[in-house]
Amino acid sequence: MIKYILPLFFLLPLIGFSQADTTYEYNGVVYKIEEQADNRFIVTEAQDTIYMFAEVMPEFPGGMSKLFQMVGSTLKYPKYALDNDIAGKVYMSFVITKEGNVSNIKIIKGVHELLDKEAMRVVKLIPNNWTPGRVDDSPVNVNFLLPINFALR
Repeated sequence: MIKYILPLFFLLPLIGFSQADTTYEYNGVVYKIEEQADNRFIVTEAQDTIYMFAEVMPEFPGGMSKLFQMVGSTLKYPKYALDNDIAGKVYMSFVITKEGNVSNIKIIKGVHELLDKEAMRVVKLIPNNWTPGRVDDSPVNVNFLLPINFALR
């Protein structure tokens, strides 16, 4: 709830100067402001809905085992992190679009700048040929959470 109220706090001063429907970006999310006939305003996200869960979740070609195999074979442990015993799990978030592409890549929980950058590099290499998630038999955008574990032996 707070994530919807906070953008309104910043957008309300701008609404008074608005004569037509318009969009604003706040914290990476695009919001659409519509003025109603009764002088009320409606603020909605301008982008398509992003589902946290779908009836049929997106699938990487070959399944999750192939995704983990791809990530594991691409991941390079930064030398400085190895030498200084820096380890942990980086949680990455991205959206699998209804076209099967990877977008909106973000670090949800990082460990160290070096490990975070390496996790971001690897996720950016994930191919854009997923089978998209589905709701009511229609393809939809689905948020995907991928933990990347940097473990010392």
